[in-house]
Amino acid sequence: MHIALVWRSAALLVLVAGCAGDGGPGERDPGGEGGDTGARAGAGGNAASGGRDGEGGRDSVGGSDGVFAGASETEVVEGDGQSATVDTAVAVRPRIVVRNTAGQPVAGIAFTWAVTEGMGQITNADSVTGSDGTAAVGSWTLGPSPGTNRLEARFQGLPPVVFTATGVADSRGSLVVHEGNDQTVSVATAVPVRPAVRLQGGNGAPRVGTSVTFRVTSGGGTVSGPSATTDVSGVARVGGWTLGNTPGDNTLVAEVEGLPPVSFRAVGVALGAPVLPEPEVVVEGLDNPWDIGFAPRGPGQNPVMLFTERPGRLNALIDGSRVTVADPPQVNEQGQSGMLGLAVDPQFSSHRFVYVYVAWNTNGTIDNRVVRWRVSEDFRSVSDQRFLVTGIPYAGGGHSGGQLAFGPDGYLYVSTGDNRNGALPQDWNSFGGKVLRITRDGAATPGGFGRESKLYAYGFRNINGLAFHPASGQPYTCEHGPGSPTNDEVTPLVQGGNGGWNPGPGNDGYGGTPMTNMSLPNVMSPAFGLPSEGMSGCAFVTGGAWGAWSGRLFVGSLAGRRIVTVALDAAGTETLASDRALDAERYRRRVRAVVQGPDGAVYVTTDDNAPQGRIWRVRPR
Repeated sequence: MHIALVWRSAALLVLVAGCAGDGGPGERDPGGEGGDTGARAGAGGNAASGGRDGEGGRDSVGGSDGVFAGASETEVVEGDGQSATVDTAVAVRPRIVVRNTAGQPVAGIAFTWAVTEGMGQITNADSVTGSDGTAAVGSWTLGPSPGTNRLEARFQGLPPVVFTATGVADSRGSLVVHEGNDQTVSVATAVPVRPAVRLQGGNGAPRVGTSVTFRVTSGGGTVSGPSATTDVSGVARVGGWTLGNTPGDNTLVAEVEGLPPVSFRAVGVALGAPVLPEPEVVVEGLDNPWDIGFAPRGPGQNPVMLFTERPGRLNALIDGSRVTVADPPQVNEQGQSGMLGLAVDPQFSSHRFVYVYVAWNTNGTIDNRVVRWRVSEDFRSVSDQRFLVTGIPYAGGGHSGGQLAFGPDGYLYVSTGDNRNGALPQDWNSFGGKVLRITRDGAATPGGFGRESKLYAYGFRNINGLAFHPASGQPYTCEHGPGSPTNDEVTPLVQGGNGGWNPGPGNDGYGGTPMTNMSLPNVMSPAFGLPSEGMSGCAFVTGGAWGAWSGRLFVGSLAGRRIVTVALDAAGTETLASDRALDAERYRRRVRAVVQGPDGAVYVTTDDNAPQGRIWRVRPR
């Protein structure tokens, strides 16, 4: 084994190792905050940046104040610097190992994999290091075009570990998508852009006059003009593609004899459902934007968008201009912690209160807590700081929960995580793995139980989303599962209810623990679940412009890189299970927050490091 890309700090050494064959030991969390299983990423990848360390300044790669300044040594290793034919997997799967300064392997270090160049694809990617300190991807298939491919393993507060590979053109030539992929239209409707491929020889020159055949392989649609001949540019286009009658994915394949086929994907949505254009970028250049809220202004003035960035900033977007509202140095960004959830008081016009979920460093002691601030009239500062909840467990930044939302009852709901400590969710004396309910001043509410009488429900793993049903007002949680065979879940809450998560003392919950143990007392049944892909923010979306989707729950997905829509009746029963997906992989980013704005549009944050973090607006046409 060779060793390369070594960064030394007081905490860890990150080493790259190459290894052929099957996956090694170690825990996998393909949903959670972790790996992207089978997800493609475009050439415009994410750049990693450092983290916040206690009350100190921002660590930046190569910066004078970074913990890695003046310490690096590299050499070529197996798993890096490979070549393979385009659209095929490299022979040696990328693999990393994490060690401390004593040379000992470090288990349980969370990180993410990201394809940042070449449109390649990874599968079965570990997202935490195993007991031997190693982690790997199951496979890395290069993109469809010759040239550089890049894969990064990203650690919070450490520089990314980078693998590069070169895609080599097939000597027989290559068939690639020209246009018409990833479209969304109503069922039984023709896509507006007819799919087209481009054929080129091994020397890169267009192949003219070659027959290309198009055929439907899933979704039940039909094609007209299924055979076409490449033109002087090597392009051939299908005559037409009409999607099937059932909502969901449709696939069209283009084939040339002797070459790998090319697939096109389209999503059919139910009749009466909105068709969405590409999302609009509202703000860009952000660092892990986490949550969004809207604050009203005076008559005739547009509302102000407030949003958090995990490293520790509360920002405002005022008539298109971005300003910093609060940037307290005590915010401690580590792992999944930092400045997270945001709630704007329903009576903001009267007292200008906002509420933020933060990891707070008090003279070296860190906890998660809920802080209330009064925002200045110009949205450029805060005052009257008050901590409403303190002592929410914090352990290395893992599974911090962090969502805030006001319910129709006027109370503030707070979601917390289990900190990867299996003893906390069922312990009423701990705030870990709970939903809390408090007044705007931080007091307990009627029916509260457990610690400080602030518990509303218990028994959760890691809730990142809270929403309230538009008909019943019932609170719903969107929660991360640990992976197969257990799932991410959406659960309607009842006061005193048990979410059913109980890994037990000494268990961090990655060993097949059921997500909802139905044998526990007071257990609540989930409304629906998905394979673990990192359910995050969620919102019930309403309004006539959304057509048949009005009233649905929109759920963001981190590893799935998509939004899922779910139809739930007032009793919490899913009514249209066959019509869940909304533009899967359209965003090609880890979708964090999902919030409906006062204009009826849906606003989405992407879980990307600076400068790739964005806020999008999604609205039907």
